[in-house]
Amino acid sequence: MTQAAGANSEREVLPDSRQRLAARFGALACLACCVCAVMAALFKGVGFEGPAVFFLVVYILSQPQKVLRSQWIMAVLLIGTGVILAALHGSVLTALWEGGRGTLMFILLFASVTLLQYPAMRSPSMQVVRVMVTNLPPGKRYLWLSMASHFLSAITNFAGFALLASFVAASAAGDLRKRMALALSRGFVAASTWSPFFLAMAVVVSLMPSLRWLDVAAPGILLGLCLILFGSFYDHVTRKDAPPAVSAPMPPIKGRNAAMLRLGLLSAILVGGVAAFDAVAHLSMSATIAIVVTVFSLSWFAILAANRAPDRLPVHAHEYATDLVDSVAGLRGLSVLFIAANILGQGVSAAVDGQLLVQAAAGIGISGIWWIPFLLGVILGNMADENLR
Repeated sequence: MTQAAGANSEREVLPDSRQRLAARFGALACLACCVCAVMAALFKGVGFEGPAVFFLVVYILSQPQKVLRSQWIMAVLLIGTGVILAALHGSVLTALWEGGRGTLMFILLFASVTLLQYPAMRSPSMQVVRVMVTNLPPGKRYLWLSMASHFLSAITNFAGFALLASFVAASAAGDLRKRMALALSRGFVAASTWSPFFLAMAVVVSLMPSLRWLDVAAPGILLGLCLILFGSFYDHVTRKDAPPAVSAPMPPIKGRNAAMLRLGLLSAILVGGVAAFDAVAHLSMSATIAIVVTVFSLSWFAILAANRAPDRLPVHAHEYATDLVDSVAGLRGLSVLFIAANILGQGVSAAVDGQLLVQAAAGIGISGIWWIPFLLGVILGNMADENLR
C-alpha cells in the first residue's frame, strides 16, 4: 500500500517537474528571442532577425499546450488561407518568414510589460495610492478611480489595472462593484490613446517610421482625459436619481503625499526615458520600450529589494524570476495569433495590389465596414482568375 502511494506520488511529481523545466526552457527561449530582436534593431543587416524568429518558434513549441485550442484553430485557418494566397504567386516562404519577423515587435512589447508587473505589484507607493483612491467618498470615487487606473495603467500596463481591480473586488459588491469596474475599465482603455506601453500605440508608431511617439502623445493625453471626464459625467447623470450613499470618513493614510510624489517621479523617469531614447536612438518603438523598460524594471526591483521593511511586501529575486516564467507562459497564444495574422496579411498583399485596390474602392465609394466584403470579393475573384489561367 505504501509502495503504491509512493509510486503514484512519483508519477505526479515527474510531470510537474517536466512542465516546470519546459516552462523555464520556454522563458529562456523568449529571452533569447527578445535579445536577438533588440540586436536586430540596433545593428540592422547583421543577421539577428533569423535567430530571433527561430527562438520565437522554439518558445511557442516548448509548451504548445499553453495555447488554447480555439487559438490554434484560428491560427491554422489564418495560416492556411495566407499560405494558399501566397502560393498562387509563389511567395510562400516569404509569407512564412514575414509572419515570424513581423511578430518580433509584439513579443518585445509583451515581454517588456511583463517585466514591470512584479515590481509594480509590490511597490509600497502603488499600494498606498490603491488604498487612497478606493477609500474616497461617493461623488469623487468614480472620477479618481478612473484617473488612477488611467495613469497607473499608462506606466505599468495591466499591472496597475490589476492592482486596483483586486481591491475593488474585495471591498465593493453589487451595483457599486459594477460601477467601479466600469470606472477602472474606462481609465485603462483611455490610456491606449497615448501610452507607449499599449499595443495599439506601439504598432502605429512602429509601422510609421516618420511618426514619433511625441507627435501623438500630447493630443492622445487630451483625448484620454476627455474620455474619462465624459465617462464620469455620464455616470453622474445616470446615477442622479439614486439615493445618496452614506460614506464613512476617509481613514488617515500614512505616507500619502510621499507615495504620490514617488509615483510621479517614477512615471516621469519611465515615460521621459522612452521619449528621450526614442528621440536620440531612432529605433522602432518596440525596441525602444524593450531597452528602457528592462533597465527601469530591474532598477525598480533593485530599489525595492534594498529597502525592505516589516510593513512592506517581500521582494525576492527568485520570486521575480518565477513570476516572469509564469507570465511569459501566457504570451504563447498571442504570439501564435500574431504570426498567423501576419502570414494572412502577407498572403493578401501578394494576391492583391494595394494601390489599385485603394483606387478602385475610392472610385465606387467603398468605406468603413464595407471594406471587408469588398476585399474578400477581390481576393476570391483573383483566385478564380488564377485558376482559369
